[in-house]
Amino acid sequence: MKETKTEQRHIILIDGPRLAQLMIEYEYGVSTQCVYKIKKIDTDFYEEVDQDIV
Repeated sequence: MKETKTEQRHIILIDGPRLAQLMIEYEYGVSTQCVYKIKKIDTDFYEEVDQDIV
């Protein structure tokens, strides 16, 4: 008699917000419409300017 390996599969239920989060994370079934740039102050720049002045 031939033995066969049986794989156990688990089903995980998720709600709508989690499904949307996973779709965005893995870029599945979504497209990019707009990209925003977020700027931050470069504090090292101002320290270098202060040193050049002194």
